[in-house]
Amino acid sequence: SYPADFIFQNLAIQTNVLQEAWKAGVRELLFLGTACIYPRDCPQPIKEEYLLTGPLEPTNRPYALAKIAGIEMCWSFNRQYGTRYLCAMPNNMYGPGDNYALQTGHVLPALIRKFHEAKLGREKTVVLWGSGTPRREFAYSDDMADACIYLMNLPEQQIATAFSAQQPPLFNIGHGQRPDDWRTRRSHQAHRRKRCRHRLRPLEARRHPAQAPGRRETERARMAAAGLARRRPAPCVREFSRGRRGPRTDTLSPIMPAGPE
Repeated sequence: SYPADFIFQNLAIQTNVLQEAWKAGVRELLFLGTACIYPRDCPQPIKEEYLLTGPLEPTNRPYALAKIAGIEMCWSFNRQYGTRYLCAMPNNMYGPGDNYALQTGHVLPALIRKFHEAKLGREKTVVLWGSGTPRREFAYSDDMADACIYLMNLPEQQIATAFSAQQPPLFNIGHGQRPDDWRTRRSHQAHRRKRCRHRLRPLEARRHPAQAPGRRETERARMAAAGLARRRPAPCVREFSRGRRGPRTDTLSPIMPAGPE
């Protein structure tokens, strides 16, 4: 709904931050992006090498192009000035302080809100949109923070083994597990102890063609080469669900679009 805001605000923020960081003598920096930088039709799992190999998802294109520009800027600063500006691309994020609005929130917080309200209303059935078959990879916010710190502390030798100078300093962040929507919903029901049934309501497909078989995942070979361990998602979902203190009904900032799930 806000394509001009998405591309303008993100370009303005990252351009100023990167330029001023270099002018201030900052040699090491971490730029955060999003998995929507990759082509909509690229093979699964998505590798960092697939960047700029095909058309982007149209609904996310302004935001994705801004992030791609940021990646190119980091790479260019590294080549010209000898900096170490790295780029981390997380997958579907969730965690404390998330957006629980049913219209703009993402899968996990929206599910928690639905089951929470069903429990309060003593409802026997929760209506969920979709078929329950698509597979998504989720990243817990604390795990993402750990990965960022890990990347920033990597010695030069390990960075060199993860990628070459002919490739952008790009890392996919993930844990390697991709539960389908139905198992994700069952997990939330168990963690929230909701004794109600699911009822799926078919929804017209809005997914990327690459998701048609039910997959949208990123390859983490570079992170594995850098030695980062993976954390299983189930305990994180339980922590997230138990730590919820009520829904946020405010909308997301134009800086980060909700995007198609």
